[in-house]
Amino acid sequence: MIKSMVVDTVNTEILKVPAGAEYLVSVFFLCNTNTGSLTDKVDVFLVPSGGTVGVGVQILSQLEVTPSDTVTFSAERVALNAGDSIVAKSASKMVTMTVSYVDVSV
Repeated sequence: MIKSMVVDTVNTEILKVPAGAEYLVSVFFLCNTNTGSLTDKVDVFLVPSGGTVGVGVQILSQLEVTPSDTVTFSAERVALNAGDSIVAKSASKMVTMTVSYVDVSV
């Protein structure tokens, strides 16, 4: 399955695992869709069920994504349990985040 959305300038819940499910994230992409000269900076968090966004769950901090560039993360698989989420925040709302995952609870 694929989930894709623009990363806002406030914490944006990109993907949340529903009750009774477990997801295995295989890859995610951060794409700067700006064709001008604006480099965006992105923070990404893996938030456990019942947790909150903060430095303790941050996996990327101020990652620069240059115009028309895409950054790919696929070296490790990430298992997410019910209630866990992926949250992101950008400086300029120019980055689209796409997550590819499999529901392994079925």
